[in-house]
Amino acid sequence: MTAKYVDGPGLRYFRDTYCLTATQINTLIQAAFSQYKQDIFTVVSALPQSGQQEGIMYLVPTNDPTKLDGYIWEIVDDTTTPPTYGWKHPVQGQAQIDLSNYYTKTEVDTLLSAKLNAADLVPLTNAEIDQIMV
Repeated sequence: MTAKYVDGPGLRYFRDTYCLTATQINTLIQAAFSQYKQDIFTVVSALPQSGQQEGIMYLVPTNDPTKLDGYIWEIVDDTTTPPTYGWKHPVQGQAQIDLSNYYTKTEVDTLLSAKLNAADLVPLTNAEIDQIMV
């Protein structure tokens, strides 16, 4: 059985009226996502004195280099006009960074140098590279 392409005025009307192009779909998706904040957390060395954004958790280093304190800039008194904003401190030293399962730079350098043996390298001419790439 052979598939047939169906076309005609009715199908063109339906396609042009009710179907979206990939560009139109991407534009709609981007518009929908632009309503949401991209960043939820931001790491800073100290809490900003201006330009704070509501709904973002600012993570500030503590004396322990593996822990961060979290602060949120939000309304602290809504009985005033305009509302009073301030820092809330819901996360005290709980945002912890665990790097125990990661390689250090020295470990990576050692492993790479063990893999890369100069005796295994073979110089190639441009012509030989061109032959390989074809």
